Amino acid sequence: MSRDIRVITTTLVVKIVHVCLAALLVYCAVIQLNDPDPYFWALMYAVCAAVPLMNLFARNYLAVCWLAMLLCSVGIGVSSGGMIEYLQNAGEEPLMQPMSDEKYYIEEAREMLGALVSLLIVLGYFVIKRSRRTATQN
Repeated sequence: MSRDIRVITTTLVVKIVHVCLAALLVYCAVIQLNDPDPYFWALMYAVCAAVPLMNLFARNYLAVCWLAMLLCSVGIGVSSGGMIEYLQNAGEEPLMQPMSDEKYYIEEAREMLGALVSLLIVLGYFVIKRSRRTATQN
């Protein structure tokens, strides 16, 4: 009986993690709607949020993973210049400060970090899905 409880508890914890990651990414997508360039970033976060949701409902999400990884990679590429500029000024500029037109690189650095975190989340799901797929084929 204790083994059954352990399995149920583990399954519940894993589902909670999926919901929390999806909620975080949906929250990020909604926050982007207030940004000067909302469309790409909101789309990127929304597609990334679909990955844990699809996993939660046992859907095949590899194609969505590929799309999410592509969008995150584009986001990282687009904002990498701002991250480089921020790193050159990191000693005098805190990352958490209000946006300004003079220091737009701070916003780009934040965007790159968001895209990187999203990419890592999606990459984790991708690796797990691929390893399960390979295990079932053997």
